[in-house]
Amino acid sequence: MLLLTPRSFRRVLFADCSLLTELVGGEPCVRLTLVGESFLLHQIRKMVATALAVARGHLPPAFIPAALCRPARTRVPMVGAATLLLADASFRPFRPDTSTGAPDPAHSARQLDASEAVRARVDGWAAASLLPPLGAALADAAWDEFVEKNLVDMCAEPEDAALLLEQAEAYKASRQEREGTPWR
Repeated sequence: MLLLTPRSFRRVLFADCSLLTELVGGEPCVRLTLVGESFLLHQIRKMVATALAVARGHLPPAFIPAALCRPARTRVPMVGAATLLLADASFRPFRPDTSTGAPDPAHSARQLDASEAVRARVDGWAAASLLPPLGAALADAAWDEFVEKNLVDMCAEPEDAALLLEQAEAYKASRQEREGTPWR
């Protein structure tokens, strides 16, 4: 049994999806930008596969917010790691150390940030070293098999997805009634 605690939850602060104007190894790609406080193991792989399942019509669009509803627990697909590329990671200022009683303002202002020259070198290295294998992975039969067969097999059954949507609506209504706050 998995015990859920406040540490089990993550906050996605921003998400954006756009088509890349250039193909990677001749294969069309999508650029996802995800900003969050932290991510769990395989969380992004599951988010990408779930979005793909919705885009291909295997799950209803309402499934995504319902699956993110606090009491929700459902099976979601997971895309293979070989087809994802972490293009950038940035870190917000570190949380202040309050163990001593008073926060240190210098500590909370620290932030990791690369210079433009470092970013340009990393982008050049990625284009030369990372994108060619990514294009090959997307052209591989394993990706086609994942999209055509495994993606469907990994998704929640239609009855389970419908039950999740029902339960999310009930949770939403009870939360609004209890707190008087609109659902976000």
